[in-house]
Amino acid sequence: MGMSGVVQDTEPGQAYFGIPARPAREAHKMNSALAKLPGLLSKLRRPEEVPVS
Repeated sequence: MGMSGVVQDTEPGQAYFGIPARPAREAHKMNSALAKLPGLLSKLRRPEEVPVS
């Protein structure tokens, strides 16, 4: 059984995910982006060398 935190009326026939409940597609995109954050933070801490003209 799944769990979502629903705080308002939802659209009939739509899939929701997460707490708070969000449209499933939006929630999955957010989770995907969250998984990429550690790599992005590493790049920010150690920027690649930029050639000087």
